Amino acid sequence: MTWIVLVDGYNVLKNWPQFTRQLDGQFNLARNRLIRMIGDFADYQGHRVIVVFDAPRRNMHRATSRKQEGVEVVYTKKQQTADDYIVQWVKEYQGEEHVEIVTSDQALRHAVQKLGASVRTTFEFSDTYARTGGIAASVQPREAVPDSEPQLRDGLDPKVRRQLDQLKRNL
Repeated sequence: MTWIVLVDGYNVLKNWPQFTRQLDGQFNLARNRLIRMIGDFADYQGHRVIVVFDAPRRNMHRATSRKQEGVEVVYTKKQQTADDYIVQWVKEYQGEEHVEIVTSDQALRHAVQKLGASVRTTFEFSDTYARTGGIAASVQPREAVPDSEPQLRDGLDPKVRRQLDQLKRNL
């Protein structure tokens, strides 16, 4: 069964030990490495994943979104936190797929659970990621790719993508 996973991006970065050293001087590299790892996870699991990053100091009047590494990456609008964006997204979601939030933020956890979403802590998500073989755990950090090229899978209909991913897993 596939579902939609919304990831509180900076919350994961701050709670996963493998990013501790990079957060000091190589913040963009850490963020792009996380996106790459989550993209590999999403591809492996067949889930739609949205990674949300706070960008409250940007002078944007609306959140921006783009595909990177096979996942949707969202940067919030001016004076909006990732938590606010995620809660609003869950409130407005009308689809049939299950929604799961990845965060260790207790206030966000309670808010989205009231709306019917499930929550996985960053530690639980790290454990799940490791059980999938840590798909990108062995990937050596490389230069940040701020706007990586869209991948073929980004343009596919989600239903077709899930069918192809299932076929790939069955090989």
